[in-house]
Amino acid sequence: MNIAALIDHTLLKPDATKADIARLCAEAREHGFYSVCINPGNVLQAASELEGTGVKVCSVAGFPLGATFSRLKASEAWEAITRGATEIDMVINVGALRSGDDEAVFAAKGTLIAKSSSKPRCCPTMKNFVPVKSASKRTPTS
Repeated sequence: MNIAALIDHTLLKPDATKADIARLCAEAREHGFYSVCINPGNVLQAASELEGTGVKVCSVAGFPLGATFSRLKASEAWEAITRGATEIDMVINVGALRSGDDEAVFAAKGTLIAKSSSKPRCCPTMKNFVPVKSASKRTPTS
């Protein structure tokens, strides 16, 4: 079993530099990691550095708290997809979850699906949204 192919190599520090992202991508290529997981502002660089390598680009939405508006999380996710992210880790609203407000918990997922013309698949934890087809760097609709 190739354990490296299961690893999301992650750098979510808000002060990550371009050199830090380049190093993260180089390590992911070298070790054959599944993906790099980065903040949305670093997606374009990582997508460029990892193009053709098989290493996926994962970004986050609603990170770190998840306690923001669903439309903002969906918009953040969509922007990352249009810049080259192939996977999104969306942070759920834990307060809504603890309150039993399932509608609020899953609202961002529904908004993201509505914005996308490709049908996403979701992992069982409902954390990752992976477009089945690339978003083709389309301009998001409002």
